[in-house]
Amino acid sequence: MTQLSKHTGGSPNTLTGHSHSHNSMLLHLACESESTARSVKMITLIPLLYLPPSFLATVFGMNFFVVTDIGKTPRLGLLRDSWLYLAIAVPLTALTVVVWLYWQGRERRAVQNSRLSALGRESSAHPPPHIAMDS
Repeated sequence: MTQLSKHTGGSPNTLTGHSHSHNSMLLHLACESESTARSVKMITLIPLLYLPPSFLATVFGMNFFVVTDIGKTPRLGLLRDSWLYLAIAVPLTALTVVVWLYWQGRERRAVQNSRLSALGRESSAHPPPHIAMDS
C-alpha cells in the first residue's frame, strides 16, 4: 500500500469514488448558481425598466408644478418650495449609498475572514501527506 493510500485511509479506488462524487456535487452547485444568476439578472432588469417612468410620475404628482395662463399660451412653472424635494432626496440618497457601501465592505470582510479561518482549520486538520521516495 502506498503512502497516499495510508494517509487517505483507503484504497485508490475509494479515493477515485470520493473524487467523482465531489466533482458531481460541484457540478450540480455550479448549475444551480448559474440558474440563480439568471433569475437575479431578470429581477434586476424589471425595476430598471419601470424606475424612470415611476420617478417622473412621482415628481409630476407632487404638485410642485403650476400651470399658469399668461396670455394665450399656458406655461409650466415651479412652486416656490419645490427645492425642498432636492434638499431632502439628495442627502437621503447619499446616506443610502453610504450605508450600502459600509454593509458591502462588512460582508466582504466577513467572507474573507471565514475563508481564511476555514483554510487554517483545513490545513491543520489534514497535514500534507509524506510520500516516501524509494531510491
